[in-house]
Amino acid sequence: MAQTPTARCTPAHLAAQATRLAAAMDAVTDTEAAQRGLTRADFEVLAALRGAGADRGYRLRTGELAGRCHLSSGGTSNIIRRMAESGYVVREADLHDGRGSWAQLTEEGRHVVDAVRRAADSVYEQLLSPLPAGAADALSGLISLVAAALEQAPEAGQFTAVGGAAGAPGRGRRIVRAPRPAPKR
Repeated sequence: MAQTPTARCTPAHLAAQATRLAAAMDAVTDTEAAQRGLTRADFEVLAALRGAGADRGYRLRTGELAGRCHLSSGGTSNIIRRMAESGYVVREADLHDGRGSWAQLTEEGRHVVDAVRRAADSVYEQLLSPLPAGAADALSGLISLVAAALEQAPEAGQFTAVGGAAGAPGRGRRIVRAPRPAPKR
């Protein structure tokens, strides 16, 4: 059931609409990644490395990468292995910590991440073109305000985002109440 702009928005409706928006945008990114032979998790690992930036050499410790992408260490290792076989990532031992390793995005990896993002952005622009001028920017600003307000609320410490992947709010994520400390006896 569509809600008119003048009707009062309930928190549940806002959450449902945000989830619908995230799912629609995720589907576009997933499609563009799949056309390049990447799974969603593959793309997110490559995007996280890209997001590390040139000043860090587009590299992250594998543990940090797993955390950013909400993946297990084993899952991260499997993806890094596949991406190394594809020429998108180089894995290096950590010289200061024999237990750890680094993953570094190659130039070819940067090209594939950028190609997925450009293609997805092009589709997003087409899909959003019917909106009035400035509506997408206004919506983005409003979503940022709502998210910031929720994160800053005193009750926010009681809740934790679980699952999903970095950069993909709503996809596979759920908010759960953090366990309360046991009463002192």
